[in-house]
Amino acid sequence: MQNGHFHRFRDTAAVGWLAAGLSIEEVAALLGNSPNVVIKHYSPWVLERQRVLEAKVQASWGKLPKVRSNLRLVGTNRPPAA
Repeated sequence: MQNGHFHRFRDTAAVGWLAAGLSIEEVAALLGNSPNVVIKHYSPWVLERQRVLEAKVQASWGKLPKVRSNLRLVGTNRPPAA
């Protein structure tokens, strides 16, 4: 392989491990990195992980408690839309 270097394989391995379901902490341990490094550099490349996160966020929207407030919008006498 021309211009091959260790980090090319490291990146492939990290993304593959995340895609296979290893946790961020497990991948960090295998790479000798912190979980923050794995999140920053490798996690965004795992499409399935992004889909799962998006689905969890969307599912949480329906579970948010309804909050009533007596606050008024600045400059008006009307309450915020519910």
